[in-house]
Amino acid sequence: MSGNDTLYVTLGALAANYLSVRNGGDATWLLLIAPPSSGKTEHISALTCLPDVHMAAEISVAALLSGTPRREKARDANGGLLNQIGGFGILLLKDFTTILSMKHEKRAELLAALREIYDGSWTRCVGTDGGKILHWKGLLGIIAGCTEAIDTHHAVMSSMGERFIFFRLPTADDKIQKQRVRQALSNIGHESKMREELTDAVTTLFAGIEWPKSTPLLSEPEQAQLTDLACLTARCRSAVERDNYTRHIINIPDPETPTRVAQQLYRLLLGMLIIGVPKPTAWQVLLKVGKDSMPKSRLKVFEFLAETDKPHTTVAIAALLKFPTMTAERALEDLNAHGIVERDKPRENLNQWQLSDWARSCYQRIKADLPENSPISLITENRCGGDKTGKWKNKRKDAPHLECVAGGSK
Repeated sequence: MSGNDTLYVTLGALAANYLSVRNGGDATWLLLIAPPSSGKTEHISALTCLPDVHMAAEISVAALLSGTPRREKARDANGGLLNQIGGFGILLLKDFTTILSMKHEKRAELLAALREIYDGSWTRCVGTDGGKILHWKGLLGIIAGCTEAIDTHHAVMSSMGERFIFFRLPTADDKIQKQRVRQALSNIGHESKMREELTDAVTTLFAGIEWPKSTPLLSEPEQAQLTDLACLTARCRSAVERDNYTRHIINIPDPETPTRVAQQLYRLLLGMLIIGVPKPTAWQVLLKVGKDSMPKSRLKVFEFLAETDKPHTTVAIAALLKFPTMTAERALEDLNAHGIVERDKPRENLNQWQLSDWARSCYQRIKADLPENSPISLITENRCGGDKTGKWKNKRKDAPHLECVAGGSK
């Protein structure tokens, strides 16, 4: 994987939302997942210079659409963040973890609102001023940072219907960590200038893009590969309900239908290609996003079993992955519940695990190389670049439509 993959996926998600508002389509919601001080915030903050992008430290139901009584409203009140954004916007959240740490009732209320917002509209009924109905309609993209606390809230996120796709920033070994510390120390006093340069680079990139007038189509091999990736992603992250006390499985809901995640991955792929990411690299990033969207314990178990043809015991898998045995067992059970992993019990108190034939063949097809020349690659051939410049135009404030005019002319 390239060292620029985090930048590619972040800018690609941004471009995917711009493309959706131009050509019609749903929003792309991306979570960048990493420990604190891993660079999530710097990647997200670099996007604030672009049109229709809004940064928020934290959000709540009341902050999205405010039901404050008229007599208590400030003169400069805008009725909430969604009213300020209007018909289209991209919301940047530095720390999605603050939402996960809310009290249960508040969190459930906000996640329910976000589910409706993703689908394009949200109505909030409030009792102030004798009762009134607040309504928003439009397209809202979200790009947010989050710690690995997200993995302990998988059931909570599943209750939303999995609107987000995940990208986990690559883990750094001790050598790379020390290099980063030395680099950070050498950057002291230059932080503002470096952020300015990154912001300018992002602005120049997006000002020079010629947006396709229609959504490009995938070739048949690409459709097949994306279908396999979506099906595998959906099954691997599907919910398994456990008892809160014993942690035993009490219900196995049907697997997630892969249609939504297929569309999300497709839009992200288009976004990366539009900003000029080479197609083989874009597909590798897309595969990582698909795998990263499952809980981390499942991801580690899946990757381990994908690299071996032999069955392994629970204890062996736990030892090799440096997991507690119970953690490995639950991840294996979850994957087994949805047909990703098969269990063999040669004798009492001994479980052996391996990938199912379906999961293995699906994963092998996903990793197969695609032909370089295909219809989707044509969308980047005439991309603005070099000394070409552009400018953005918002046609209507209530339902903005983005335009990039090459050379700055109408």
